[in-house]
Amino acid sequence: MFDNQIAWYYQVWPWVGLGFAVVLLILLFATDLLRNDPTTSRWKDPTWLAWLITVSYLLHNVEEYGIDLTGTLYAFPASFSDFIGVTPGAIFFAAVNISLFWFAFPIASLLSRKYPIMTAGMAGLILMNTVSHTVTFITNGGAYNSGFLTSLIIFLPVALWTFYCCVSMRKLKSSALPVVILIGVIGHGVLIGSVGLYAQNMIGDSVAAAIQVLNAALMVSLWYAAGKIGGGKLAVSQSLGRP
Repeated sequence: MFDNQIAWYYQVWPWVGLGFAVVLLILLFATDLLRNDPTTSRWKDPTWLAWLITVSYLLHNVEEYGIDLTGTLYAFPASFSDFIGVTPGAIFFAAVNISLFWFAFPIASLLSRKYPIMTAGMAGLILMNTVSHTVTFITNGGAYNSGFLTSLIIFLPVALWTFYCCVSMRKLKSSALPVVILIGVIGHGVLIGSVGLYAQNMIGDSVAAAIQVLNAALMVSLWYAAGKIGGGKLAVSQSLGRP
């Protein structure tokens, strides 16, 4: 069982993230600062959608590490530890989320102005997270797990809409979608693999946390590589225009 008696700073960061989310929501819906093309509907702008995905994950973190539907505070680490049979330190959970959703996602959102595959990559990652929560829900016989609600009602529709917009607005070819989903699988594979090594006492808390930071950098690097190397293969040439 996860020890919930931990330092306060390991429990306050999701609420700080909620503050960031509120600021971003104001910028998203009250200004054009986070849009790449003001002449297009914000709901069809890959850069705007990238920032929306960032907000989505900050809100998801509140359900996982703030308060969940059962009223439990900092619930996800305990349920995760019970499910996998090992108990990572609190630094592990902070490293997973802060490195990816406070830093990697904003960086990817900025890069999405030039590389829309960044947005699709972020969508692929939250889609895989939805799959993870859903598998846990099914495996536990339909029992609620912290984060399941926001993954289902926020992640799933946002991810699918993002995929649709990136292709329909001729920003990406449909062949890019399997690529970004595969990258999302890789990201979750690294996470699961590090937990496996931790369970076998092959690595400690600090190394497990460091792997999560590197994994966040890996995700951005792979998205960037897919957009840069793919070029004309995955992105629709701007000369083609819109349908």
